[in-house]
Amino acid sequence: MGGAGRAYLYFSDEGVDLGQRVKELAAYYHQAVEPSGEVPFIFYGPISEVEERARGIDWLGRDADRDQSMLESATFSGTLIVDARFLGKHPFWDYVAPRSATPAARFGNLMVFRGTCACGPVLAGSLYQESITKIFAEKPNLAAAQRLLQESLASTPVPSSCTSNSPTFT
Repeated sequence: MGGAGRAYLYFSDEGVDLGQRVKELAAYYHQAVEPSGEVPFIFYGPISEVEERARGIDWLGRDADRDQSMLESATFSGTLIVDARFLGKHPFWDYVAPRSATPAARFGNLMVFRGTCACGPVLAGSLYQESITKIFAEKPNLAAAQRLLQESLASTPVPSSCTSNSPTFT
């Protein structure tokens, strides 16, 4: 499995974490990210928007007007904070770029990557989740859901087993 440093790539059970790293995420954000004015992409399932706001954390997606262009780009530059369970190999939305990189910081099952990467799978998953929200809203917006699903498909990269160009996080 690659030893303790890479074993997280083989566990995809949310029970490994259950939000235990939220305080460390907030401390890291306030010490290393916030002073630069950067807005991180946080893909840490156990934290809610309510808690992010309460802890004074800003994140990509909080302000739709400000973040729209970054959320629509398959290339991301900045800080990606991700739950390690999303880094293992997956048939859909496989996060090859961060999986093959060394984290800039690690707090148990919480990984921090800094730099530029092809993050199409992160974008595709987010677009898909947003489409589900549109479909099951009190007043469904099926046209918007369809557009989001098409964007999700368009940003889903060809699996790395089908191409010789593996994306990297630099």
